[in-house]
Parts: sequence; C-alpha cells; structure tokens
Amino acid sequence: MRLHYPLNANGAEDAGQLPWKDGVPSTGVEGSYPGHAIVTDVEAEILAAIDASGQARNGSDLAQLIQAVARGIYVGQFSGSANTLTAAIPNNVVFSALQVGTRITGFVATPNTTGVTLALIGIGTASGTVQAPLLRRDGSALQAGDLPTNQQFEVRWDGSAFRMVGGVASDAASASAVTLISQALQSNIKTTVFSNATTTNLTNGAATAVVFADNSKPEITNNGAGTFTCYAPGAYLINFNTSIGTVLSSGGSNDVFARILINGVSTGFNKSPYYAPGAATFFQFVSVNLQSAVVRLGTNDTIQMAAGVTVPSGFSSAYSQGHVASFTRLF
Repeated sequence: MRLHYPLNANGAEDAGQLPWKDGVPSTGVEGSYPGHAIVTDVEAEILAAIDASGQARNGSDLAQLIQAVARGIYVGQFSGSANTLTAAIPNNVVFSALQVGTRITGFVATPNTTGVTLALIGIGTASGTVQAPLLRRDGSALQAGDLPTNQQFEVRWDGSAFRMVGGVASDAASASAVTLISQALQSNIKTTVFSNATTTNLTNGAATAVVFADNSKPEITNNGAGTFTCYAPGAYLINFNTSIGTVLSSGGSNDVFARILINGVSTGFNKSPYYAPGAATFFQFVSVNLQSAVVRLGTNDTIQMAAGVTVPSGFSSAYSQGHVASFTRLF
C-alpha cells in the first residue's frame, strides 16, 4: 500500500506535485482527477486480508475485514507429518516477507511425538517457504503430546522461530517439577529461635554482645556469653530484634543500633535514630530490628548479636532487653 496523488494532464500521478482539490460545479472549477489505483489498491489490500484469514469472499458481508484482523492467518488443518508441519497462506496470498508477530492458527490431525518444525508457504513467492522450529512460548522445544489432535492453537513468528501463544501440556509438567522442588526445599526449612533474653547493660558508642538464657538447640548452640555456634551447616536467614532503653540527662539526637557478626565480622547493621527532649533525667525506649541477607554458615562458625547506643551528650546508662534471635535454615 502506498500514498496516491492526483493525475496530471498526462494521466500520471505527480507524486505530490499537484495538490488534491475539490471541484466546484457551480463555478466550473474542476477538482483533482484520482487514478483507479486509489480504489483498486485499497480493494486488493482488503481482499488479501480476507483471503489470508481463510474466509470466502462475500459481497453481502461487510464485516469480513474486521473478522480477518481478529482472526489472523487461519490455515485449518496443518499438512505434513506429526513432527514436521506444513501450511500455506490460504487462497494463494503471498507475503513479501514474514513479519515478526505474524499469527497463524490451525490444528493437527496427529499428535506430535517429539520436537516440531513448521514450514509456512507463500513468503516472497507463491512457493516461497519459511521453515523453522515450532517452540513452546518460553523458547524451549515442544514435548511429545504438546499438540493434541483437533485442538486449535495459535503460533507467532518471532523472527527466527515459531512460538506457541498459549500453554501446552509440558508447561504443566515443568510447573509440577518446580512445585516439587519448592516443596522439597520448604520441607527442609527449619527455624531455631532464642527468646529468653537476659537484660544486658550497654556502653555508649560501642557494640555489646547481648545475652540469652535459652538452652542450646541441635543446630545452634548457645554459648551463654553472647555468642552462638553453628552445628548444622547451610544457608541461613538470621533475624535479631531487641528493645533498648537509655537514660539521659539532656536532650539531643541519638541512635540505638543492632549488629550481627559472624566469626567476628559484621554481616548486618541497623539503627533507629530518635530525638530526646531536654530534661533533668529522661528515659527513652526504642526497638530495633535487623534481618541479615542469606548467609552461609559452616560447622563451628560463631554468631554474635550485639546492640549499642550513640549518645553525643548527657548519657547516663543504657540496656538491651526483650531480644529475640532466630536462625532460619533454608537449605
């Protein structure tokens, strides 16, 4: 399809040299002369869309174009064999090229038994063919039975292969495999919690290991002095929550913070800033929660939960209480 222009005195289109203008019969002003191609080209384009959609031309049906747009290329039953499909664009329509996104719909008479190729005829010439793999929508090969008998399916050309638009049977199988793996992983997830907190006095400007009174667990041993030891190696998500109280003699901006250390190296840090108003004696209580990234713990690795405060002035005392530590072993 192209843009058309008025005819000149020689009966040829002037490619934009002459402007389109309306005639005025009452004054004898002649309008532009359109060439027949402005009608026949449009007719040919519409009929090609109708033909490629597999419809029979019907002069009394004025909705065939919109049906063709909605339907795309409909080939009916694919030819060829179960794993080597062939189809021709209906009614001898020829595409100059196969455009990315082109839709083809049809069905098979025999289920596939392995990966599938599709040859589409009518590209470039009447016998010109584009042959390529027919893949699942994720780009992987079709599996046996993915194309069941007499069930309509749609494919799209992606520039190098044909891809299924909808899901196929093997998608569900893959999803089931993922589900089984997920269930297997979840069945191995175990969380060990220590919550019998011992109030721990804190020093201004320093991190102090907080103490738990819980008994040791099979996976994690409580050493009773603010450290734990891992005896079940794996990937862990570690969570530490504590409440910190401070006694101040003057106001100002302050921080309370929590830290997780593995073998003496900090792997997580969080702080909660707060502002204390001026007072002769002021008590402030702030909670802080810290969750580590997934970390790999080996046998005999040590873990420490530490808390602290940063008070620029007026510090009297501080302590941590109500702390909880959890170790979630992912795998």
